Amino acid sequence: MSKARIIEAVKTLDLESAKALLDARPSLLTVTDRRGLNLLHLACSASCEDLKISEAVSARTVNLLRESARLKASRKRGKRFLAAL
Repeated sequence: MSKARIIEAVKTLDLESAKALLDARPSLLTVTDRRGLNLLHLACSASCEDLKISEAVSARTVNLLRESARLKASRKRGKRFLAAL
């Protein structure tokens, strides 16, 4: 269910819901839809005109997903570094 919720939140550029879902379950960052599109692809392809929202909301959603991906990658590098010690 969370997979469907994160996909819907990103497709509709619901930034607050997407952030809450990712905070609760960071593993949702790797979700893909049936076509294999990841969340960043879905956010970038959302139509601001159809959703009647500003492009700024779309950009903030994309930035949130990008930052979440960076944090996840940073945590993995940190764990590998600590394991090497």
